[in-house]
Amino acid sequence: MTHPAGTLWDQVALWRVRAAPDPDATPRPIALPVAWDEAAAEALAALAPGAGPVVLPKLAEAWIGRLAMRGRECGVLADAVAQDGFAAALRALLLARRGAPGAAVWR
Repeated sequence: MTHPAGTLWDQVALWRVRAAPDPDATPRPIALPVAWDEAAAEALAALAPGAGPVVLPKLAEAWIGRLAMRGRECGVLADAVAQDGFAAALRALLLARRGAPGAAVWR
């Protein structure tokens, strides 16, 4: 799901650019927040698995969802409300460029 209804993604305008992780690589379509620059697009091109288009909300929701679900399964997050709150906080940190996981989690 690209823009989960009722989440912070609903308010995020995206721009599209073609970017590659290095000058010799084939550029791929990247959709990211308008406030982010081409360097961020290049980083997303490097982090995202495969060689096809990358849409930040879709890419981020994959790891955010897994992390929130795992927190609930382990008992760190008490219930669905805590799980949703945790996911919302991760989205906010990512969009503010204040926090993101390492490369292995993105993949």
